[in-house]
Amino acid sequence: MKFHDNSFGRRERKTVFLSFLAAATALQLTSCADNAQIPELPPAEQTYVSQSEFFDLIASETTASSQTTQTQTAQTTVPSPVVPDTAVTEETSKTEAETEKVVSVRTEITEEIVTEAFQTRYEYSADHEKGTHVQKQKGVDGKIKVTTVTTYENDTVTDVSQTREILTERVDAVVLIGMKIVRTEKMENQTTNVIPFETVYTYDDTRYEDERNVVTTGKNGYTLQTYLITYENNKEISRKLISSSVFAPVNEVIRIGTKPIVTEKTETVKENPVAYTTRYEYDETLDYGLKKLKTAGVNGYTEKTYQITYYKGNESSREIISEKTVAPVEEVIIIGTKKEETYYMPFRDAAHGGYNYPVTQSFSSSHRALDFGVWYGEPICAIKSGTVIAAYNEGYFSTDNILWTYGTYVVIEHDDGMRSYYAHLKSKTVSVGQRVSGGQVIGYSGNTGRVNPAPTASDPLAGTHLHFEIRIKQGSSYVTVDPRKYLPYWN
Repeated sequence: MKFHDNSFGRRERKTVFLSFLAAATALQLTSCADNAQIPELPPAEQTYVSQSEFFDLIASETTASSQTTQTQTAQTTVPSPVVPDTAVTEETSKTEAETEKVVSVRTEITEEIVTEAFQTRYEYSADHEKGTHVQKQKGVDGKIKVTTVTTYENDTVTDVSQTREILTERVDAVVLIGMKIVRTEKMENQTTNVIPFETVYTYDDTRYEDERNVVTTGKNGYTLQTYLITYENNKEISRKLISSSVFAPVNEVIRIGTKPIVTEKTETVKENPVAYTTRYEYDETLDYGLKKLKTAGVNGYTEKTYQITYYKGNESSREIISEKTVAPVEEVIIIGTKKEETYYMPFRDAAHGGYNYPVTQSFSSSHRALDFGVWYGEPICAIKSGTVIAAYNEGYFSTDNILWTYGTYVVIEHDDGMRSYYAHLKSKTVSVGQRVSGGQVIGYSGNTGRVNPAPTASDPLAGTHLHFEIRIKQGSSYVTVDPRKYLPYWN
């Protein structure tokens, strides 16, 4: 007789048979107390091995897997019971000649790994929304090893025993059923009764004929209704009309250009300029070196008149309709040759072993002086004899006094009452009250005071030049005049 348990699914099964001959003696067998309580197992495939093969098989199975098979084999040969001498009869004398009967006992051990399916348990939760299902715990199937020992006597089942070993505990799944009621409210807008917009056209003479653009985008009118909607667990349960407003349509405005695409006009231009020449005349009635403009020079040119065609404001073609040539006008400058006391340049010019430095800024209403591009550290000279009436180093005046802009400077008053100013010096070589003569060095060119560009650590010589002024007395005050009227001419 064989049994199996229907409550477990079959995963693995192994059966080993051992058989031994046993004597026909009484053999004590182990059996279940109540065979009816063990469910019958499905038939297993049977394999018969020898005793030595069985133990080799057990050893190999133990090495290859965590599942082990334990086999208990009992084989006993039991001699026939001995009858006492007092009971010897004719029958017993016959049995002595009969062949002894042998009782064969064998044990079959079956191991099976079965799965214990997990169950699902439901719990109610007030922390989750009603109607939702949330997995709290994942289910895991259990594993049980079932070992069945069956004892046979001469192929007849005499005893069946079964043991179960839990390999993996079953873990039941737990699912939470939400019971929480979540109520929310929100405002929602709906539009109804759409009123179409109209299109209006305007005209613009600043735009071309083929141009049009939308000034105002049209919008349909409509009725806007606002509702307060109540939800329970994301499901609408009620709505209430809060407000209803009517919005008028906005007409679409399209602007269309009216300006002609093609236009024409005439234009007169001066081309091919011809520079005028300069001629000098000398006048001995003028002080030596003074210059006087007699005739202003005018450049010559070619005057052309064009007929120009434009397409959308861009020139597309031009045609000459007239042309004439205008000759240049010669410039005439009168230079005075009258000499009283010789004037020097405020630096050593080429005639005195130096260099004819250029004027970097001319005399004007906003700049009542001449600026010369004298190199840094070059000698600065008195234009004629006189007495030093001012000689200051940079820093003597504060920035709220206009005189600070001169930096280190010298003022000489000449015998005819004219005064000459030499500013932005690197250093001075004269002092107040000292008498100097024309051409004498009174200091050296620099960039002190306010110059542009201002010197920096990376460019310490920036702004170097000589700021030169001449002032003449008119009544009780001095007036600044153009120094070119007094300085000798040089080129």
